[in-house]
Amino acid sequence: MAVQRYSRNEMQAIVESILKKDVVLLPIGNHELRRHLVYKVKTEEGDFAFKYYYQDTYGGREISTLKLLDQSQIKHAKLVSSGTFGQEREWLLMEMLDGMPMDKIMKHIPEDELLDIYKSMGEELAKLHEYKKFDHYGSLDANLKFVKPYSDFKKAFLESNRYAFDKVKSCDHDIKDFLLHGLKMIENNLFLLDYITSPTLTHFDYSPRNIFISKENGQRKFKAILDFELCRPWDKNADFTHLMLRDFPENPKAELAFFEGYRTYSKLDKNMHKTMDLYMLTLCVNVCSWAKDIAPVYYDRAYNKLIQLLTQSRNLK
Repeated sequence: MAVQRYSRNEMQAIVESILKKDVVLLPIGNHELRRHLVYKVKTEEGDFAFKYYYQDTYGGREISTLKLLDQSQIKHAKLVSSGTFGQEREWLLMEMLDGMPMDKIMKHIPEDELLDIYKSMGEELAKLHEYKKFDHYGSLDANLKFVKPYSDFKKAFLESNRYAFDKVKSCDHDIKDFLLHGLKMIENNLFLLDYITSPTLTHFDYSPRNIFISKENGQRKFKAILDFELCRPWDKNADFTHLMLRDFPENPKAELAFFEGYRTYSKLDKNMHKTMDLYMLTLCVNVCSWAKDIAPVYYDRAYNKLIQLLTQSRNLK
């Protein structure tokens, strides 16, 4: 389905027609990624955040998750309203939080405060994982219905990564041999997924860029989890992947604080490190296939981890 691209003025008119009042619209978020448009909506009654989704399933996943979490104690921005523009993509209106994304300010946060935030990250993620269990894996739509339910996690995993794997096989890349080696190792270790039997609400992009921080009594504190666009019933171990790649190698104390918080509300799987290596390898193969020119720092980190997994992993065959 072709997606209508709206100018700021057009979007303001749409938001005013939905809310039936005059508003001031201020762009926020990464509009250049073309995943969604995000605006701060200023009204006489207060400020809200408005999202319009460009991509299939993104809106459905976030709206369904916010509906599920409405009565929870998990820290997140509350859903106010949601809908669609005719036959087009979803939109949502949610409360506007005071604060900043963690990744924008974490270099300026004192170590003791930062470790407390990582501990809170672990606690809130564990609460999310324990909040609701499901009978199937896969994405939910805005009406809390599975888009395509999977009872077998291995099938869900392969379908979720099919596009990325096919892209690697057909790409002309200077490290294609390493990428193909990675795909072969993934294939050889798919048996690890046979042990995954409990679909759990999984954020799927849990990292400092999706954590909101506020200042309370002069100290920076965990405020809320952001961006549930990728959230779905899945294997909860997938939520550790980005942190293990980006954050913990440079900050072992953060890893200790995070898992201390996590264990307060949930147990770690005994096979976590084995499946984590598989998920990490999958992520690194994917990132290395596209990020060299677009996100070179991310590419270098993924490439180094890819080589390490290919040559040193004790958990993968």
